[in-house]
Amino acid sequence: MTSRTRRRQSITEYRPSPGAVRGPRARRGAIVVLVAILLVAMVGMFALAVDFGRLDTLRADLQKSADAAALAGAVELIPVVPHIPADAEIVATTWVAKNSAMHSPITVLDAQCGSWTDVGPVFLNTSCADPTANSIFVTVSRQSSGLFMTALGVSPPILTAKS
Repeated sequence: MTSRTRRRQSITEYRPSPGAVRGPRARRGAIVVLVAILLVAMVGMFALAVDFGRLDTLRADLQKSADAAALAGAVELIPVVPHIPADAEIVATTWVAKNSAMHSPITVLDAQCGSWTDVGPVFLNTSCADPTANSIFVTVSRQSSGLFMTALGVSPPILTAKS
């Protein structure tokens, strides 16, 4: 058998797939379907990223508000002349009202005077006028506003922060 016969024989044994016979024009619409499916998935991921980013920003704003309120209330507990310890909870609540989370008002759930024990991280509620009161515990909350969550029928969560 010569090389020419071998070449001819290998060409005749080759059977192309049906898609290759029709050419690339017959498969052109498949890319449109694939792009449409991937575009829907990418928009969904983008929506989740925006919603979770907003939730994280709201959580950080709430924590900053709670920290500021607790610090303002704790300053009132310092035993010096211009400060009245009994007003510590009122001052803390006032400072929450001065702050906002994502340009919306924040709700004060709780503001309690108390003291931390030396034994462990245990907060004991006491009156603000009590001389052992050395700290204030503030809890704030706000309803989040989900942009894309509501479109999917998921109710946006209520976020809280404690300080």
